[in-house]
Amino acid sequence: MKTKGVRDLWSKLVSAVSGDENEVRADWVLENARKWLLSNLEVFSKEEINSYGLEFWSKISISDFVIDSTEFDASTEVRQLRAVPPSSKDTVAMRVRDLFWNALVPKSDVLCPNCESDDLRILKVENQPQLAYACDICGYAQDKNGHRRSDGGRLIPATKRELEQYGAEGS
Repeated sequence: MKTKGVRDLWSKLVSAVSGDENEVRADWVLENARKWLLSNLEVFSKEEINSYGLEFWSKISISDFVIDSTEFDASTEVRQLRAVPPSSKDTVAMRVRDLFWNALVPKSDVLCPNCESDDLRILKVENQPQLAYACDICGYAQDKNGHRRSDGGRLIPATKRELEQYGAEGS
């Protein structure tokens, strides 16, 4: 996709998530970003869709996830989207994924024991009734008891219900 196409794609996303800057609600921004993604999914390559989990993010129900306990400020996110446009379609895909990730994957109060640079995010082990904790910086992951994960199961965002059901600690 040429630069003009990327600019147009980005402009449509920014327009979709922009509202009254003083009263932008996180759930509104995320739902409009999700709708934008769903209607633009075909623009992305299969590799971009798979690498950044775009199909997953396009199909979620925002209300199923915790927003308030994350470090997500909707007004700041929208300002950053406006201020720093991406230069490639791959970067658009990454930034859209990051928008959802930062808002819907809560951080715990557990410092990464591997790099000691960030608090671990709380995730769910796909197709298993358990949570895991992972570092955005170094990729380290551990189970609820603090043991390094070795099973290799895919980690996915946990819904509110799963966080409560499986007993998220440190959130």
